Amino acid sequence: MHDARPPSGVLVAFLPNAQPLNCANYTEERMARALAGIRNIHTASVEHRDPSPKNVLIVEESILTEEMVVWVNFDSAIIHDPEKLSAEDRERMDLETDCFQRYGDMLKKDQEEGLPPN
Repeated sequence: MHDARPPSGVLVAFLPNAQPLNCANYTEERMARALAGIRNIHTASVEHRDPSPKNVLIVEESILTEEMVVWVNFDSAIIHDPEKLSAEDRERMDLETDCFQRYGDMLKKDQEEGLPPN
C-alpha cells in the first residue's frame, strides 16, 4: 500500500482444473472469499470493471495446494492513484462489490432450484 509507484504488470500462473464460479460450485464460503478478494482489489485502488462470476476462478484443493478463489481478467481494470481517488471512484468500486454480491445471491438461488450452470 505504500509502494513508490502504482502497480502495473501481468501475472501469469497455471491454475490446474480452474472452473469459473457458477451455481454448481457455489458455496457461501467461496462467495465470502470472492467478496473479500474484490474488496482487497479495491483497497489497492484497482477498479476491476467486470465483477462477474466468470472472472472468479475456483481451483479446488489438491495434494499440492489449498483451494483458491482467484479474480482474473483485469484487461479493462483501472489502476487509480490512491492519492487522487475521488468519491466517484470509491462509489464505482462499492457498486462493483454490491453487484458481485447480487450475482452471488442469484447463483445461490439457481443452485437451490437445481438449475445447471450457464
